[in-house]
Amino acid sequence: MGEAGPNDIVHPDMNLRTSLALLALLPACGGEPQPPAGAPEATVASASPVPVASVTAAPAAAPPPVAAGQKMACPPALPVLKTESTVWGPLVRRGACWTLLNHTKGAPDYDDTLLVMPWNVRKVGKADVAQLKYTLGRNSSAHESPDDVLPKQVAVTDQGVWFLPADADDAAITAALRKPPTHAAKPKTFEPTQENGYTFVREAKTSGGPIVCAGHAIPPAQGNCGDKCNAMVCFSASNGVVIVEGTAAPASGVYAQNGFRIGP
Repeated sequence: MGEAGPNDIVHPDMNLRTSLALLALLPACGGEPQPPAGAPEATVASASPVPVASVTAAPAAAPPPVAAGQKMACPPALPVLKTESTVWGPLVRRGACWTLLNHTKGAPDYDDTLLVMPWNVRKVGKADVAQLKYTLGRNSSAHESPDDVLPKQVAVTDQGVWFLPADADDAAITAALRKPPTHAAKPKTFEPTQENGYTFVREAKTSGGPIVCAGHAIPPAQGNCGDKCNAMVCFSASNGVVIVEGTAAPASGVYAQNGFRIGP
């Protein structure tokens, strides 16, 4: 059979079969040529991950507030403009912060500090009131002492100081102010006895100035206090809380501001 001329009639099925055969020989539109049947498939290597160090980080935002686990320190100390008339006055000094160093082993450990800060300072009636926050400088965690010797909230008037529970609200404080203060403006000193529950108030002289210390000292002969026999907190009219030791201190140690250690 010869080639079809221009006037010959070509069967439609022949045109369809020819078109399909030609299409099979052409590569897919826009794609790659297809491999012959039975040829092994080509594998495409995956891209190597980008090393973390090669990624440029965006500029950091302002650092977040100090969180637990980070070191914490008092801001640069402001000059003490005056010595208060009593050792209780600094406890309600707005913006105060005192750094006590661990002296348990004798020499001060500058990496182990106890920070004491009055906060929520306010007026309740005639009294200046503040809560006292105790923070471990090495990891900025709160120091929670179960010992009542360590004041958690105080109210101060010219009569003296009231040591109050940390959660006492203004109504409870107002009621407490109708009773005698915990310690008078000029504290009365006394030594521990069985009758007073082995509590004491003492005055002492240090290179940093005179201080007043309050606490308890249970004689070892009692034999029932274990490691809770002694606790003491000392106060200065210029520098606030200057000594925390015994069960009032972290790990029952001795923490003090430089210059305020009580000598033998």
